[in-house]
Amino acid sequence: MAKIKYNIKLWVDTAANLATDTTVYKENDFIFATDTGVLKKGDGVKTYAELGSIGTVAAWKDIAGKPA
Repeated sequence: MAKIKYNIKLWVDTAANLATDTTVYKENDFIFATDTGVLKKGDGVKTYAELGSIGTVAAWKDIAGKPA
């Protein structure tokens, strides 16, 4: 049975900044590269550069009608 987890964090930055980041993100952390739209999920062991992406969504700059 699936478990509900409420302690989720979302980290955002550019892909270039994240690629050089040495932070090890926890299992409930999601990391979003705002310029490329790449989304990754932490595992408590690897840095952003070491994690595989779980998908690509629209980059912030490509979203129309967003608030200023």
